[in-house]
Amino acid sequence: MDSWQTSFEHHSLLFWAVLAVVVVLLAFWASRLQGANRRLEARLSDLLDGVESENTAAMLVEYLRTVRSTAAAVDRTVRKYSTSMAAVFSLSTPSSRSERRASSRRLAP
Repeated sequence: MDSWQTSFEHHSLLFWAVLAVVVVLLAFWASRLQGANRRLEARLSDLLDGVESENTAAMLVEYLRTVRSTAAAVDRTVRKYSTSMAAVFSLSTPSSRSERRASSRRLAP
């Protein structure tokens, strides 16, 4: 007898328990995957139910183009206001150590 056979004979219950746990985890994972797939199919079905056009792909491309242009507009607006606000704060706050000391002396009673 080799060591694997001897080890299996002494720990066969542990082997079967680990195997059972692996099978249960795989079954759980498969059921979760099946549920997610079902939800995605239902969502796609809801999206495309109102579409009576024969060219669904063109409609989806147009929708994607609209979403991307809206995202680009939001990014431009955020960049515009973030640079504006940075400029305002850099003008209103003292930048050098001597300016900070001078402003703190003015504020001290």
